[in-house]
Amino acid sequence: MTDFPELTELERRDVDMILRYADSTEYVIDYITLRLRCPCANCDPRREND
Repeated sequence: MTDFPELTELERRDVDMILRYADSTEYVIDYITLRLRCPCANCDPRREND
């Protein structure tokens, strides 16, 4: 099993968010990409309407 670094901060911005982890890595993801890749039942109908 792979150990994932702990998420230490989530900064929400207007069109994207920054995820910061304990190992000092940082990722920026925009909300549209997140919705397009999210498999949950809540996002699925929204994805089809976009």
